Amino acid sequence: PEAGYYYEAWLENAGEFVSLGKLKIAKGGWMLEYNGSKYPEYKKIVISLEKVNDNKVEKKILEGSF
Repeated sequence: PEAGYYYEAWLENAGEFVSLGKLKIAKGGWMLEYNGSKYPEYKKIVISLEKVNDNKVEKKILEGSF
């Protein structure tokens, strides 16, 4: 992302979001580590572009489910 912004990962369930934290630059892409067993009812992941660290989704840029 451009200067002053960052990517953040979220789990979503029925419109409720739980932040998994900021994505980190890794060799060849981006990385995030989390313990999926902590939130078994959350089946959707969202990546957002953020500027303010306020625990709110600012701009969704990627979504997926598992």
